[in-house]
Amino acid sequence: MKPNKYIIFLFFITISLFAQENIELSNKKNIVRYTEKWTAIEGVKKYRLEIYDLSNKPIFIKETEKNEIEVELPPGKYKKRLGLINPFNQIFLYTDWKDFEILEIPTPKVSYIEKKTIDTTKNQENIQVSITGITKTTKIYLKDKYNKIIPITYKQIDTNRMILEINPKSLEEGNYNLIVKNSENKKLELPNVLKIEKPKSTFKPLIANWKLLIPGLPQRERNQYTKANILQWGFIGSLFSAGYFYNEAIRYQKKYDSLILTQLGNNLISASGTVQFFQTSTRLLLLTQQSQQLEKTIDNFNKNKNLFYFSIGLSVLFYSYHIIDVVYYEFYVSPQKKEIGAKITFQF
Repeated sequence: MKPNKYIIFLFFITISLFAQENIELSNKKNIVRYTEKWTAIEGVKKYRLEIYDLSNKPIFIKETEKNEIEVELPPGKYKKRLGLINPFNQIFLYTDWKDFEILEIPTPKVSYIEKKTIDTTKNQENIQVSITGITKTTKIYLKDKYNKIIPITYKQIDTNRMILEINPKSLEEGNYNLIVKNSENKKLELPNVLKIEKPKSTFKPLIANWKLLIPGLPQRERNQYTKANILQWGFIGSLFSAGYFYNEAIRYQKKYDSLILTQLGNNLISASGTVQFFQTSTRLLLLTQQSQQLEKTIDNFNKNKNLFYFSIGLSVLFYSYHIIDVVYYEFYVSPQKKEIGAKITFQF
């Protein structure tokens, strides 16, 4: 192989060998273990990797026939170069020196995490977390109750804060631990940071939280004061109206019964002939007045009866709208638990 081809190959070796300047792997002895790799070149028998510190003291020198070599160094700043050895066991070409740094991996620490309970129907849910000691190689996982490790993606907001992207549909029900891993010996595990569960029935919490059944209270909690007043006044007013018209109908029914009994008694007396001083015209006038009173009483009874039914129907209408409104806002628009006071207030 001609020397100019070695120069071309050497260029690619330099790119692949020295592209990563900061190495981030560590073990218990504070020694970094990593692998240097480069592009293999046809016709080169061996390679010689030389690593010096910045004071030109040799730290690591090793030859290999492969295109990679395992290196163990303590954290610090170094420079390196690669020599090419021909079949005559002679170095005929070196790469340029390249500075690099080995960083000790920190142990991650979580200063804040947003613990959540998520239902399985959601496609994605975000969890905010603040972690110190994260690196470019930091990996984050979830661990389920069967010790299954599930990788999750995250977006870094700033130096320490990030958002974890969770896909609840792909997870089984149960509690999950969070694992933050910089290396095999530099990792952190937090228990029960996430709970996945099936959504509960929308009607069970509605019945359990009886305060939601009172018209006007949930709407007022949502600052929908106009709607709250209409529902509250409309429902209560229609109930009071129904009670009033019911009592009036009962009163006219009793009056009707009394008039019937009075008219029946007069007819019996007139028929027996015991009252002789009544003239025929007087009796007819009396019967006419009684008949008019009966008709008027019947009209008033029917009117109050119809108004009673109308008021009951109106109260049912207001309450039905209230139930639909609660179900819509509490379980579809904003499915959040709310504390609703029991005090009824009227605002204008």
